[in-house]
Amino acid sequence: MLTYRDVTLSKQQPSDAEFKVKLIKVEQDGTVELESLSTSERARAHPGMTFEFQSSDNHGIQLVSSSAEKAEAVLTRNKCVRAR
Repeated sequence: MLTYRDVTLSKQQPSDAEFKVKLIKVEQDGTVELESLSTSERARAHPGMTFEFQSSDNHGIQLVSSSAEKAEAVLTRNKCVRAR
């Protein structure tokens, strides 16, 4: 079964325990930089793109949208869950 979850990161809530990432910055062109909470590795993506982390903890995180004005980013992750 395929499931997904969206999360909004901002200055008020810069990290997410399930996604295991922290928001570092949102640039004027919409590019977002995240940091892995488990490895401190950083990755960048534009809206619609997937963050390319080496760690499997952070695999499959996509940037849905971002706002430099609000300093926030909306992320999503699809993952396959085994049905029982």
